[in-house]
Amino acid sequence: MKLSRIIFLGLAIMLAMIAVSVALPNRISNTQSFSDCKKNCVSELRVEKADCRSNFTDGMSLCREDFNICKEAAGKNRTMQKACKVDYNTCKADSREEKSLCHLAANSGFSGCKSGCGVCIDLYEPVCGSDNKTYSNSCFMAIAGVEKSCDGGCPCRRVCMEDKDCKHHEFCESSVCPGTPTYAESMGECVTVPDNCIALNAPVCGCDGNTYSNNCERRRAEVSYAYFGACQPDSDE
Repeated sequence: MKLSRIIFLGLAIMLAMIAVSVALPNRISNTQSFSDCKKNCVSELRVEKADCRSNFTDGMSLCREDFNICKEAAGKNRTMQKACKVDYNTCKADSREEKSLCHLAANSGFSGCKSGCGVCIDLYEPVCGSDNKTYSNSCFMAIAGVEKSCDGGCPCRRVCMEDKDCKHHEFCESSVCPGTPTYAESMGECVTVPDNCIALNAPVCGCDGNTYSNNCERRRAEVSYAYFGACQPDSDE
């Protein structure tokens, strides 16, 4: 009986460790910080150790009940009384060993859980941190201990309706040109006005109807993008 219990608990420890190793990559969620992850591990450890204590108390109670039943059946038979005592001591020893193995399994699970707080899966869902660095996903950002500024890579996209919504040396680049049916409902994006541009011949047409040698020159003029290539005269002109 004692050997079978030990084998059973040994298998339980192995299964617990396997379960922890499988769960490691997902230990940190997109909203969970590194410290919160460790706090959860501590909470799980406390629950598991409380279960160990509860099971030990129940086991010892069963040992006493069986011993009392055995003594009553033995009556004044000294040989049976001794056998009852031996069984009782064996039962108590088994319960203590089960408690030790249970605590061992809990501690092993806690170690794996805590280690998992530093593990992130190789998933590319970029986020921009408050340190203006782009992280491949929220897990790596959480480990770095920074807050999220926005989804996607840095710098964060800031929407606008007009130039005054943007910072100094920026302008509100519209997604569509004025006069377009959807212009009133459209949102622009605050973009930096470049100081200098390289000599690149990649003409684009601005919303002001002028052709610029490239997008940089267009943005330098604080004009929104109409289409690629030189501006074409309106067909009705």
